[in-house]
Amino acid sequence: MQYLGFAIDGLYSTASLLILGTLVIALLSTDKTPTPFQQKLLKSTFYMVAFLLISGLFLPSLQAISLADDAAAAFDIQSIKLVLFSTRFGAVWATQECLALLLFLTLYSKATLLEKLGHRAFLTLAITISCIFLFAGVFKGHAAGLEPAWPGLLGHGVHLLAAGSWLGALPALYFLICHSNTQDTHSATPQHTAQLLSRFSKLASTMVGFILLSGVLIGYLQINRWGELFATTYGQYLLIKVVLFLIMLLIAFVIRQHYLPQLTTSKPSLLIKQVISKWVIFETAIGLVLLGFANAIKNTTPAAVSYTHLTLPTSDLV
Repeated sequence: MQYLGFAIDGLYSTASLLILGTLVIALLSTDKTPTPFQQKLLKSTFYMVAFLLISGLFLPSLQAISLADDAAAAFDIQSIKLVLFSTRFGAVWATQECLALLLFLTLYSKATLLEKLGHRAFLTLAITISCIFLFAGVFKGHAAGLEPAWPGLLGHGVHLLAAGSWLGALPALYFLICHSNTQDTHSATPQHTAQLLSRFSKLASTMVGFILLSGVLIGYLQINRWGELFATTYGQYLLIKVVLFLIMLLIAFVIRQHYLPQLTTSKPSLLIKQVISKWVIFETAIGLVLLGFANAIKNTTPAAVSYTHLTLPTSDLV
């Protein structure tokens, strides 16, 4: 049951990042009128939001299991009521479910809203709801337990939003490149693909900066001394996450410095786009592994707390 809970929570977190990233790609590729590619992105986002809503229904039961340390608590009404009405988790969960439902209804009503708001305004609305959803989740994590809470909440919130805008957008970006490589008359033109890649490259560079700054802040708040990086599970997971992040940065650097100039300064070739798509799928795979460790960190005792327990004198335990 523990592994099932970890899997559901991980898929839930990953889906929330992918939703934001997919909407960002749809906005970056916006022209005066919606393209078939953008319609496919919105359709896939709709299904991901539906998954988010359904998987979210299981989270209170999983939290009940965690609190009671008993799998039977998942089916105990009193335990679930305790989670929903007597914990911060319950309040945050209800808020996120309402936001997910609002986003679901927004995408479901896209035909009407597109006509009234326009394509860009509609996507901006959907992205705003997605960002609020992600930021709300910070209040049920480690950051909410810090004193004062606001630096940690701000750092984790910026970290999540930046990760969603960069890492969460990679699958949609890969889909766009593959879509432009086909001979379909509705596929994106080579010029449009090159333009979108250039826009995303600039956005990704900014998001990486936010991830680095917020990551340093989070590390400063959660880790008191260097030894905690090696002596605690939290620290070890964090080191692995940093290594994976550096690998992703290296891949992004190769794409931006070597292949993107060839795509934007000359006539875009099928070969260059195929090479870029392979690098992007490699970067996406590394990113998914990184998200796995990020989810593990979320369910691990912070290094500062863990290290304190490890070094506490025996006399203090009595």
